[in-house]
Amino acid sequence: IVAAAVLSGNRNFEGRVHPLTRANYLASPPLVVAYALAGT
Repeated sequence: IVAAAVLSGNRNFEGRVHPLTRANYLASPPLVVAYALAGT
């Protein structure tokens, strides 16, 4: 499984994302909600 994380803020970034996550993306809060609802 290749996991990716989408966060809306960069504060404590390492503490909020699992260490095995391969991709991390920083996005605006509305985009984070859109990706969460879309599921892909």
